[in-house]
Amino acid sequence: MDDAETQVVMRRRQSTRLRWVVSVTVAVLGIASGCGDDEPSAEEQVCDAQSELRGALDDVVSDLQAANLGDANEALAEAGDAMDELVAAVDDLAQEEREALAPEVDALESDIAALQDAQDLEELGAGLDAVLSQAQVIFDDVTETASCD
Repeated sequence: MDDAETQVVMRRRQSTRLRWVVSVTVAVLGIASGCGDDEPSAEEQVCDAQSELRGALDDVVSDLQAANLGDANEALAEAGDAMDELVAAVDDLAQEEREALAPEVDALESDIAALQDAQDLEELGAGLDAVLSQAQVIFDDVTETASCD
């Protein structure tokens, strides 16, 4: 082999090594970027769900005060959806946190579902007072357990 052939072989080897190094680097960077946790924590999900539920229940109260049964029922449906999100978020908590919150959350879920059967404003108002009291206890417990702001 003469010097020209040797140089060609050396360049090919360097090129192959460079491609290999670049490929490995890209793969490592890809794996490392995949390790980043873009998902909110279970606690953050509980806090977000609690906030959504609080807002939905506030809407029910406003609609009830405005004597608008239709809007109150729509807001109550949104409260049911927010309650489902809270139940799912609580299920994702660590066992100790979950066991502390789950019974109260399950009871509130049942009471909100029962409110959806209210036929008039009076019936809705009577049930809503109990739900709001129960919800406030849960909001306080969730805020403490999940360290919500």
